[in-house]
Amino acid sequence: MAYASTGDQQLAEDLTQETFLIAWRKLSKFELLGESLLPWLTEIARKQAANARRKHFRIHETAEISEEHQEEKNTADGTAENNLLVEMILKEVTELSEIDRQIFQLCLVEEFKYEDAAKSLGVSQGTVRNRLSRIRARLRQLEV
Repeated sequence: MAYASTGDQQLAEDLTQETFLIAWRKLSKFELLGESLLPWLTEIARKQAANARRKHFRIHETAEISEEHQEEKNTADGTAENNLLVEMILKEVTELSEIDRQIFQLCLVEEFKYEDAAKSLGVSQGTVRNRLSRIRARLRQLEV
């Protein structure tokens, strides 16, 4: 099912793995109503495929918007300052811990909700909010 939804073998394998990880995490809350887990697993896989499609489109839209936005910025006053700020932000992000970089990517770049980012990373929603707050505070301290 994952391959049929994506058409990409590697992505299908990743989605299948994620499906079983989610099922494993939620197994304690699951009540089997019929004789098979297949409908439950299929629904998880379907949602993961939909999330992957949204992520794919968001990334490509963001890249296109970024290119258009960058062209506008290049023609506007203060281009050097903007470029410097972008470089400083990128440098600061590379210095973040792995989990903080992932939270930055999911919440600020890919615009995931806190709950979805937390589930994706296997941490609590409070952890995502707390770390994101620290990341934003750290980035606000940057001066051009």
